[in-house]
Amino acid sequence: MAKDSRPRSGLLSFRNILIFLAGVAIGMLFSPDTGRANRAKIRQRFESWEADMRKEEGKIIKKTNYERGRMTGVVHNLGRRLRIIGERESLDDVVNQRVKTALGEDPKAPDVPRLNIDTYEGIVTLRGVVDTEKQSKQIAEIAEEVTGVNEVKNLIHIEEKAHKEESA
Repeated sequence: MAKDSRPRSGLLSFRNILIFLAGVAIGMLFSPDTGRANRAKIRQRFESWEADMRKEEGKIIKKTNYERGRMTGVVHNLGRRLRIIGERESLDDVVNQRVKTALGEDPKAPDVPRLNIDTYEGIVTLRGVVDTEKQSKQIAEIAEEVTGVNEVKNLIHIEEKAHKEESA
């Protein structure tokens, strides 16, 4: 035989249990003997919980403000560092251009077609190939006299005569 699809209407159905519990709760809250005391306990617990939540909210707001201030400081320092790096890079570019200009304008400077000049934090690195040691020293001396140059690394090579004769 097929099972009955009707809901159970017995004493222990879920709906009946809920109705019973709701009745007990209402009875406890509105009973003439204990209702006022029960309501006062519930109110007191709610007010205590509300005060605890306000304290926690205050702690969260304090921590949020602290972290906001800390992040503002981090962003400020990062911006300052980036400006310093940008200024240093632009200063290196200026020094690099000054060295190139000084070498181009100085009559003592030898004509070196492939002279590579790099500048980082005021340190000028010279690379290329010249015919004599004297030319290498002249280029380094001119670079040292430029404003903003802290140090000159002379990595200029001297082309050997034997090499010249073989290639001719």
